[in-house]
Amino acid sequence: KSSKHNQSSSSTILKSTSTVTSNNTTEKYISVSFNSSVAGN
Repeated sequence: KSSKHNQSSSSTILKSTSTVTSNNTTEKYISVSFNSSVAGN
């Protein structure tokens, strides 16, 4: 169950990161937010 949820999250993050690939600051922010979500789970 957990791994399935994480796989889904990774897919979403990958899409988001691709969208802002030219903006390194935003990319970093998304990574931090994603890491925080994983820590919360």
